[in-house]
Amino acid sequence: MKKALFYFAAVTLLMVGMASCDPEEDIIDNPRDTTQTTSQTDSYTGILCQTANPAETEPVVPGLVWALDVDSNVYRLEYEGHLIWAEDSIMGVTHSVGDTVTYNGTLQTRRDVNDSIYTVLAIVQGA
Repeated sequence: MKKALFYFAAVTLLMVGMASCDPEEDIIDNPRDTTQTTSQTDSYTGILCQTANPAETEPVVPGLVWALDVDSNVYRLEYEGHLIWAEDSIMGVTHSVGDTVTYNGTLQTRRDVNDSIYTVLAIVQGA
C-alpha cells in the first residue's frame, strides 16, 4: 500500500509540473546556442573599452574582454569564434582603452547562463 501511495504521489507531482509549463515559453537548454546574427557584415567605428567577460560558463571565468563602444552601444569583440581578452592584442595589434578603431563584422545577440543578453561584434578580417 505504501508503495502504491508513493507512486501515486510521484505521478501526481510529475503531472502538476508538466501542467505548469507554458508551451509558448522559450526554453533555453544551452545559452551558448542562442546566437542570432542581427545584421550582415558591416563596418563599425567606435571607441575601444574593456568590459566584464559574459557568463558563458558555470563557474563564470572572471576577467575583462575588449569591447567597442559605438554610440553608447557596447559590443564585445570576437575573432575566430573567441572573445578577445583585455590582456591580448586584437588581431595582432596592440591597442589602448580609448583608441578609435573600425572593424568589419556582424553583430550577434546572445544570452549568457544567467539569461542576460549581450551583443558581440564578430570581426571578419578583410571583409
